[in-house]
Amino acid sequence: MESLATTRLSSKGQVEAEIIEAPALPAPVSADPDDDKFFACASAAGVAAIVSGDKDLLDHDGWRGVRVLRPRQFAVELLADASSVGARYQAPVGRRQLAVLA
Repeated sequence: MESLATTRLSSKGQVEAEIIEAPALPAPVSADPDDDKFFACASAAGVAAIVSGDKDLLDHDGWRGVRVLRPRQFAVELLADASSVGARYQAPVGRRQLAVLA
């Protein structure tokens, strides 16, 4: 079981973190087995996005509804309008506005 931290931005722009213990996935997702822990954490936490520049992770953008965004793309989508932090990136129904930072 992997333990990873997830983070989210509150409506006031504060960063909040949570440690998630994620069971192993039933089947591999990424070509790099070390990357599957990020998908397991995203799945266990019900997050909307993984933020990473890792090519193997980026190749699986959209896996089970989880976006995989490059840091710059995440910043543009989430922080573009500083007066309403998080307004541009709405998590799908049933997902929290959290990101696994990989």
